[in-house]
Amino acid sequence: MQWFIRYAICAIFPSGRTLKGADQTALKPFVAQFLRETNLTMKAGLWLAALLFTILPLFTVFLPLPAFLLPRKLLDKHADKLMTSRIYLLRSLVFTLKMVGGICWGMDADVRKKLGVAPLGADPGTWKGQTQ
Repeated sequence: MQWFIRYAICAIFPSGRTLKGADQTALKPFVAQFLRETNLTMKAGLWLAALLFTILPLFTVFLPLPAFLLPRKLLDKHADKLMTSRIYLLRSLVFTLKMVGGICWGMDADVRKKLGVAPLGADPGTWKGQTQ
């Protein structure tokens, strides 16, 4: 299931002319760590969002194909339609992919440098899903 989550995030954060996409960041270990450390509600939301992202091209670009079989141009259109859907629950679920992907993408030193933002320091490892 992690592959589907990473695929959807990469579709939402594609590479551009000047900025690298999520596929060029440390997305694989980030998603694995995120799923290990998050709660069940967030995991379920991510899994459901990835599932919907995968199966909904039929309703967004009108092709009965899973998202990973779409050509790049239609994949962009599919992602845009999901993120701007009039259905609030669908938009919210897809936002969870965007949020998790944005955290990983925004942590990348090259992306931060390109945006003129100071790089982040090392993760202190203090968050382990505990409340105090």
